[in-house]
Amino acid sequence: MFSGKIPRFFSSLSFPRCVIPVLLWSVFLNGLSGAPLHVDGTWDLDQDGASEILLFDQSAAPQLSLVEINPDGHHLPVWQFTVPEDWLGWITDAQLADVDADGTPELLATFLSLDPTLDGSPSWLLLFRWNGTAFDDPVPVLEDTPEPLAMRPVGFTYFRTQDRFTLAVIQSAPERKVLLMILTLDQGEPRVIPVYPLEPELTANGVNPLQARPLNQQGTTRLAIFSLEPPRFLLSLYDLTTLTAPVLTVQLDIQPPTRLLRNEVLVRDSNGDGYDDLILPLENDRVFQLYVYPDSVHLEETAFSNSGLFALASASADTVITHNFIRRIEAGLYESLNLLPEAAAAPFSPEIRPVYVDSLAQQLVYPDTLEPGDTLRYAVLDSLPGQFHQFRWLDIPPPGTLFVPDSFRLEWVADSTTTGPVTFSYQVDMKIGERLIESEDLMGPTHLVAPITTAHHFQLHAFVKPPVVWFPPEEAAPEDTVSGPPEPYRILVLTPKPAEEKRYLFDGIPPFSVLVKEMPVEGSMVTLLGHQIAADLSAVQRDKQVSFSYARTDTPHSQVQTLTIIHDLEANVLTLSLEPPLDTVMQSYQPELVNPDLYDFPNYFFQGFPASFTPDSLAHALQFPFTDTSAVTGSTSTITLESPSSPAHTLRILFTGGELVAIRGEVRVRENGMKKTITDIEVTPAFQPVLIQASVKKPVTAPGPTPADTLAAPVEPEPVQPPVPEEESLPDTVIQSLLEFPLPAPETFLKRWEPGFFLPLNRLPSKV
Repeated sequence: MFSGKIPRFFSSLSFPRCVIPVLLWSVFLNGLSGAPLHVDGTWDLDQDGASEILLFDQSAAPQLSLVEINPDGHHLPVWQFTVPEDWLGWITDAQLADVDADGTPELLATFLSLDPTLDGSPSWLLLFRWNGTAFDDPVPVLEDTPEPLAMRPVGFTYFRTQDRFTLAVIQSAPERKVLLMILTLDQGEPRVIPVYPLEPELTANGVNPLQARPLNQQGTTRLAIFSLEPPRFLLSLYDLTTLTAPVLTVQLDIQPPTRLLRNEVLVRDSNGDGYDDLILPLENDRVFQLYVYPDSVHLEETAFSNSGLFALASASADTVITHNFIRRIEAGLYESLNLLPEAAAAPFSPEIRPVYVDSLAQQLVYPDTLEPGDTLRYAVLDSLPGQFHQFRWLDIPPPGTLFVPDSFRLEWVADSTTTGPVTFSYQVDMKIGERLIESEDLMGPTHLVAPITTAHHFQLHAFVKPPVVWFPPEEAAPEDTVSGPPEPYRILVLTPKPAEEKRYLFDGIPPFSVLVKEMPVEGSMVTLLGHQIAADLSAVQRDKQVSFSYARTDTPHSQVQTLTIIHDLEANVLTLSLEPPLDTVMQSYQPELVNPDLYDFPNYFFQGFPASFTPDSLAHALQFPFTDTSAVTGSTSTITLESPSSPAHTLRILFTGGELVAIRGEVRVRENGMKKTITDIEVTPAFQPVLIQASVKKPVTAPGPTPADTLAAPVEPEPVQPPVPEEESLPDTVIQSLLEFPLPAPETFLKRWEPGFFLPLNRLPSKV
């Protein structure tokens, strides 16, 4: 234990930021959790114009190596250091740092010895100097202490305090503490001066090693010390001006239990609020982000989960390592990798000379922002070694994407129906050689020349900006231009509210409007999320068509199923289709042939739906059960489509599974004024219909004059109510209130919108 007052230089800490990439390593120590290979780069230390990365692999023969990246993705060795066999230990951490702020970085490494008392045992901290073409042999670091320090380092981090280079060295069990030290180069000799030990009580006991990262919190540097003891994530935050006790302690649950890829933890200010966050990759390929503030934290899972960005096998091929590094740059992780933080414009630290930060990252980042109408063209064979053998998609590409075999290019035209982030995932197999396969059949020996191929996986990301639509000022229409009675159209989708918030983007032109609303289900813990799009189709001019798109801005990870509903109001034909289909049998139902009283209903066609349903007719109502409807509850997902046919037609579809991805619609008006509506509803991951209901609503007409030659008394008209006999009643669990979205009168809802009710069409996307 060290005693004494806290040095004054901790009162003015600054943690400058810089943009320099990553380190490739592998840790196989008992009790340590690290990715088999970790990547750090790129530089041009030897100033030959080629990009270099540092590899730290300790899987079989522990070694450090610096390699250059050739244009074809392969590596050319520049420098290598192998741990001698008689050292009896492991290198546990290695990072580049400019210790003396002279513009030339040094390589620091911590060494965990099995027996530090043995003759010839190396120092626990090694320093490698760059000589212009390679790193020199390691120089042991001297200790400015009366007695040798008993060090068992499992890692370190560093930051600059005024003009002093400060190390935070992490000790392994049984001590489990972080030692703050000053590292100097006194006449070329590296020395460490112990300053203060930090021993968080929260992490005093545990089996996994501690980790430490400096965090810049609006100009104040604080040190986060943390550990993942499954399933508990433990963190203590220290203000370096008052080191006696942490200013914040946190315990969080991360399920399912797993371990932290400790060497892959990143620091970044992702939302630009001035507070650094922690990116926490786990061994199960899930990646969390911890937002750390002086008095609180917030943990959420990131889109980097299940991406394979943080796990490389130690025996990975050169091209695989290079490609993984490119993916990290494209994923936006490049700026989060603070390798030489003192290289920023700190008061006591000159900037690193530009020669040490090369332009590889800029060469690898492609233009990825498009507007509707732009064409994306991308050469898939750029810099790949060998001859083309095969191309295939790894995920469903955006609609309209083409792979052109003649030019080996991807081509896609962005349109207004696909806005927000889009991803193209594909695999290219390249032929790198041939082999002779010899066999034998009934006729004798056979010989076959088969290709030797290598597979390359790619993800190309782009972002399509939503179109900017100008709407003329709304003017009151003259009374003599009223086109006729209103023709209300409405699509409503009700699904259980997802656990994670989703952002939706609405793109459309008048007369469409959108409403999003939460609806708690009485008697249950379920909350439904309703998405409604409505319009008065009488406002659409003849021989015209209008469309809208309401879609999630993120790309679903699972398969998307599309329900298409086409209602031809002139022919009174309604077609429902599922893609991908649940059945290949085309089915139809004509209600009037079954019951002449149902002549007002359209003819129904079902494509892709299960064949196991039996239509049933009631007075002014139809139902098509696909499964046992006794399980239908108030929380069952529902799609409702109201069409302005004559009489008005309502279609209600109850289904299980699925989360809303998008609603897209199009209305076509013929020259004679008749209309056709096309509505697409996309859900993920599955759509299983339970029950389809259809009804019509006949208008109530006033009685005409009683003929003079009749003896019958005039009959008062009764309001038309769809009678539901008890023996044919619909399931009482189907709650009609699910459809009770507030909908203003059709003749008025286009004239105004109420705050929190209908959103104006030029409103920003609403977060659900």
